[in-house]
Amino acid sequence: LERPAAERLLYTGHRVHNGAPHAHFSATWQLGEVLPPTEPGSLAFFLTERYCLYAACEKGQRLYRGCISHDPWPLRSVELLSFNSTLIEGHGLPTPVGKPVLHAGGPLHVSLWALQRV
Repeated sequence: LERPAAERLLYTGHRVHNGAPHAHFSATWQLGEVLPPTEPGSLAFFLTERYCLYAACEKGQRLYRGCISHDPWPLRSVELLSFNSTLIEGHGLPTPVGKPVLHAGGPLHVSLWALQRV
């Protein structure tokens, strides 16, 4: 994650995994206005208020899950400036169509409990 300007972010990454096709991701976005708190039942609430995390270890052969606790995410609107990805298509799925749903959040203090193997 890079921050080429105070309110602009650039994220790049790639996937190299045995048994999965090589893929890349790159996006640049501009942070917008502060959004009101999400409401239970809304799409924004569903997408952002997750209370567990997952981590892969040992070359991706083991998956772990951990419960987390945090205040609601302080969200901001986002303007997508550039986007390039082969993550979805690399698995033979169709390229999504339509305007993407975008939010930026944080920073936020998160408490994490012990990870459990899935």
